[in-house]
Amino acid sequence: MKKLTGRSRHVKTTRPAGPASLAPPSRPRSSPSPRPCKSKATGDANHPEGGGISSLGLVKGKVVPVDLEEMERTTFQRRDMVMLRRATLLAASSQGEVSPFPFSGCVLVSRKLKVLAETFQYASGTTPASLLATALASEDELKGSTLYMNLEPAYSLGEEAAVEAIVAAQAKRVVLGVEHPLVHLRGRAIEALRRAGVRVDCLRTHLAADIESVDAKDLLSRDGMGSPHLEYGGGDSLQMEMVRTLVGCLEVNENLLHNVAKAKPLCVLKYAMTLDGKTASVSGHSAWISGTQSRQKVYKQRALCDCVVVGGETVRSDNPNLTTRRGEGHVPTRVVVSRTMDLPTECNLWDTQIAPTLVITERAKNPEIQAKLRNQGVEVVELESLTLEGVVEHLYDRGFMRVLWECGGALAGPGRELAHTHSLGLPHQSCAVETSLLLTHPSLSLSLSLSFFL
Repeated sequence: MKKLTGRSRHVKTTRPAGPASLAPPSRPRSSPSPRPCKSKATGDANHPEGGGISSLGLVKGKVVPVDLEEMERTTFQRRDMVMLRRATLLAASSQGEVSPFPFSGCVLVSRKLKVLAETFQYASGTTPASLLATALASEDELKGSTLYMNLEPAYSLGEEAAVEAIVAAQAKRVVLGVEHPLVHLRGRAIEALRRAGVRVDCLRTHLAADIESVDAKDLLSRDGMGSPHLEYGGGDSLQMEMVRTLVGCLEVNENLLHNVAKAKPLCVLKYAMTLDGKTASVSGHSAWISGTQSRQKVYKQRALCDCVVVGGETVRSDNPNLTTRRGEGHVPTRVVVSRTMDLPTECNLWDTQIAPTLVITERAKNPEIQAKLRNQGVEVVELESLTLEGVVEHLYDRGFMRVLWECGGALAGPGRELAHTHSLGLPHQSCAVETSLLLTHPSLSLSLSLSFFL
C-alpha cells in the first residue's frame, strides 16, 4: 500500500504513471521533504478515515453504512460528509510549509465505493488536487466515480486542466464543500461540469436556505475546548453533521475567505501575558514571559502567516529574529513599522539571507538610515502618512493573506481598537508557575465567509 508522500496517495499496490513532480512554491524557501501520511487508507469507503482521531471528527474504524431511504430523501448522506471532511483534512496538509493560498484536497471514490486516491494541491501554481487524483486511477476505475473536494476547482482561461480531467475521466458526480470565493472563478467549474453531464452537489449551497442570519453572534459559538463552530437550530443529526463539515471547509480557507470578503488580510495578534494580567515588569522588562510550549506554538503560527509585524521599539529592545526556527518550509516576510526610522544599523532582522525584511515608514524619514538598510538588502517602503490603515492596506496590496502581529502596546492597542486584529493568540505564564497555554479567541472569518457567499 502506497503512503501519502505530501501530495497524493494511491491505495492500490501498483501506481500508474502520474503527472510530473510538483513545482516548488514561487516564494524563496527550502524545498520541503516528503512526509508520510499519519493515517492509512483502507481501500474501502466504509472505512475511509484510516488511523487516529482528527479535529474534524474522523474516527478510526468507524463504519459509514449506506442508507437507501436517506439517499432518496436528501442530496447528501453521511458517507458524503465523511469524505468531505477527509478532503478538508488533506487540504490542510501543506499549511505551514507554503505561503497561504486556496488550500484544496480531493478524495476519489469508485462506483463500487472504493477509495482510489487521496490528493491535495501542495502550493499555489502546482498541480490541482483533482488532476492528481484522476491520474492515479485506471480508466475503468474512473468511469462512474465520485470526487469529493472541499473547494471548487479553478476554471478560467489557462486553468481548465482540473475540470477537463474530471470530464475526461467520465466521473459521475462531484461533491464540493464550498464554491470558489474569487469572483472570476466562483461557480465557473460547477457550470462547466454540469454542462458536460457531471452531477455537482455543493454543501454550502444546499445549506444556504437553512442559515437565516449571518451575524457573528448567531452563527458562532464556543464549545468547551474553545473551538469556534456554527450554530444550527435543526435537530436532525445528518443536518448537524453537514453544518460541522461545512465549518471545516470554511475554516481551512479562512485566510482566503476573509481576504476576499473584507479586502484585508486576516490579522492575528500575539502577545505574552502573566496570569495576573501583566505584559511586562515595572521597568518594562518582558523577556521570556511565555514558556517553551507557547513559544513553539508561536513558531508554528509564524509559518502559517505571510508576514510577521513588529514595531521599532521591539527591534531596539529585543533584537528579534522572527523566524520559524525550522530549516525548511515557508519563510514569512519580517515587517518593521517605524514612524521615526530610529533603528539600529546592526540587527538580526537585517540579515536577509535567512528571511526577507520589509521596513514601512513615513516619507523622507531619516534617509541616511534608509540608505544603509537598503544596502544590506532590506526593502524600505515610504508612505505619505504612517497609519495602521495604511500599513494593512499595503500588506493587502502585496498579496499577503494572513499577518501575525508580534508588536508591543504601541501598535497592539490601536490595532485592537480599530478592529484590524481578527483573532488573538495569547501565550500565558503564571508569575509563579509556568503553564504555557495558548488561547485562541473567536475569529470573525467564519461569519464573514458565510456573509460573503450569501
